[in-house]
Amino acid sequence: MTSMRTEVRNRLTMLHKPVALRRRFTGSRRGWIGVYPLQDGSYNVRSFTVDADLLADENQIWDGVMHDLSDTPCATIEDVERVVEGLGERPEDFDAPWNVDYPI
Repeated sequence: MTSMRTEVRNRLTMLHKPVALRRRFTGSRRGWIGVYPLQDGSYNVRSFTVDADLLADENQIWDGVMHDLSDTPCATIEDVERVVEGLGERPEDFDAPWNVDYPI
């Protein structure tokens, strides 16, 4: 199992700020995974895709226009990493949301 980079882990655990990664999609959809720290010390992993044409027009992205939307609660960072790997992505690819064009 691979791990998040230290600065990403610190962003979640010390700063209590979200991180995201851009998923490898082709065709008419783009996808992301975001991790949100919750007040109780746990995390929510949100995975979704959106139609690429919505991004081109800088439309608002909300649950109603997302596809393949899933929210997975995780108790620990290690649980987050397992969920992300289960989705076919690598935890070391997480970064600050603006570095991966996270749309929400």
